[in-house]
Amino acid sequence: MRQNERSAREYNARVRPVVALELQAHIDWFAERLSDLALLGEAVVVRVDGEEWTVAVPVGGTRRAGFVPVATRRQARRIFKQLLPYSRQFPNLRIWYSTSPDVCHNVRWGEAEPEIPDAEASEEVWMTYDRSLGSLYGYSAEAIDRFIAEHY
Repeated sequence: MRQNERSAREYNARVRPVVALELQAHIDWFAERLSDLALLGEAVVVRVDGEEWTVAVPVGGTRRAGFVPVATRRQARRIFKQLLPYSRQFPNLRIWYSTSPDVCHNVRWGEAEPEIPDAEASEEVWMTYDRSLGSLYGYSAEAIDRFIAEHY
């Protein structure tokens, strides 16, 4: 066996379990929130960068939109290209570039997100906004209630 082949096999043996754990963490996150867990069976694994991977969960049932947050414009373009062949599951695929260094860029699909309330808006307005987002993303009522209880 040549050195390159052995190095590649050793690398894969080290990296694959880490990638599998990372993907499982993303899947578990969605499993705790989605009202329709069957959508996880249709999720697409996408490479964010290097050895960083995530899952993109398509629209369906009560899930009318979704997104993948990324740190760089290059990552956004990479994920966008990976999802293009799946346009039926990821309709209205688009990139949203943040203008704030504190906010991630997003690859988004499905219906448009509601307008973000003014920073000075009341807590009730923000809770209504968060509930509408949770509904848009197909999260269960229990998951939405849990989020509201934890954040307000």
